[in-house]
Amino acid sequence: KIIDFDQIYAADFKQLNLSWIIEHWTPEEEDYVLLENPIATIISKGGLILCAISRERLIGTCALINCGEGRFELSKMTVAKRFRGNGIGLELVTEAIQRAHQKKARSIYIESNTILRPAIQLYKKIGFQEIVGIRPAYKRCNIQLEMLLYNN
Repeated sequence: KIIDFDQIYAADFKQLNLSWIIEHWTPEEEDYVLLENPIATIISKGGLILCAISRERLIGTCALINCGEGRFELSKMTVAKRFRGNGIGLELVTEAIQRAHQKKARSIYIESNTILRPAIQLYKKIGFQEIVGIRPAYKRCNIQLEMLLYNN
């Protein structure tokens, strides 16, 4: 099931996200800023964190970070390795898009890396389009995508 973030999942949120980053890269300062205190850095600033839960365990996460002016960044999107390929990522992103509509978002922005082919394919399949011209927040990012929501 997909639920809103609860503080009881804070340590698991951090560990699950660090695990996928460490699979390919070294975590960056911005990762730690967001993961150390997600309530202060994401939720209290008008964003949200969704959690995929199975048997009371956190198995996936997805955050919407409020960037202002109706723009949100989809971030900290991951599914535990043993649960990948089961549609959980799609469920998380679909719920995040619905929540962005509820927040009257104009667009959702993603920073990623092309070596994460399944994730990029998922984003493009549901309507994200590649964009250029925005300086990435992370050194590991080499692709940016955006979905316009037209909630004006």
